Amino acid sequence: GRGSAVTGKNNSGISFIGCDINSFGAHGIRLDYSDRITIKNSRIHDVGQNGIEFVRCGDYQNIVPSFNLVCNNDIYNFARLERSYKSGIIFGYQCVGATAARNHIHDAPHAGMIFYGVNNDIYGNEFDNLVTEFSDMDALYANNSNYPWERGNDIWGNFFHDIGRSSMNGVHQINVRAIRSDNKGCGLNIYGNLFYKIGDGGTNGGGNNNIGAITAEGTHNRIVNNLFVDCNE
Repeated sequence: GRGSAVTGKNNSGISFIGCDINSFGAHGIRLDYSDRITIKNSRIHDVGQNGIEFVRCGDYQNIVPSFNLVCNNDIYNFARLERSYKSGIIFGYQCVGATAARNHIHDAPHAGMIFYGVNNDIYGNEFDNLVTEFSDMDALYANNSNYPWERGNDIWGNFFHDIGRSSMNGVHQINVRAIRSDNKGCGLNIYGNLFYKIGDGGTNGGGNNNIGAITAEGTHNRIVNNLFVDCNE
């Protein structure tokens, strides 16, 4: 199809289990204002925009979680048509209490996951071979600078590897991270993650080029008990 495989609004209690969603021009699954959605044990690949996107899920004003769960999925070859700011998973504008757990997100031109909102949980995922065609982007990206109350987002037990190692027309990419809280974003808890081969050790034409594991620019960011192996910075 030329559009999305699944779209919806104001949904609750829907499960997608053991699905294979591929070859659509827009999103794999996009649901707005929805809660208690489960996407599990599925493959989502070869789509034109986002693999999975939730927008305004949960009660943002009262900080009531959506209980949306994205778990044990293989998500790859997304953003095939719209190649920037489209990712494998997006917890979009005003998402509260969503979970991304034990997914493999890989092989795409821009970010692997983008998230906003409050009290989201991101754990046990593998991120690799992402940001392959751009500079100034990250495998896991948040930009909540205008909303300092968007806190309580936990990023733990994930494995990030083989990121920031690309060159384009002979010029090495710059300003790439595994995790970034952009423009003074607040309130991240980053712990127990493994970072391996982030950057290429300064080879391939141009030093470290601001490529490394974590940038957490704002306040109340807590980064503890992580392991960094063969990372530029």
